[in-house]
Amino acid sequence: MLEKKKAKKTWSRKIHTTYDVGNCKYCSEHIDSDMSFVVFATKEPAHFSCYKTQTEKEQNAKSR
Repeated sequence: MLEKKKAKKTWSRKIHTTYDVGNCKYCSEHIDSDMSFVVFATKEPAHFSCYKTQTEKEQNAKSR
């Protein structure tokens, strides 16, 4: 039987780069693309931890 040869890989993987996302909406600190963050519809980025603590504070204020 004839078998096909595997094609050699001619492409190279991209090098991981980090990008500047902006300043956090809540703490005004710098955010890179390798950090966990959220972006709102108004295109304002925020750290996920800052966002989480702020929403918990708002929910606790509403429940009182």
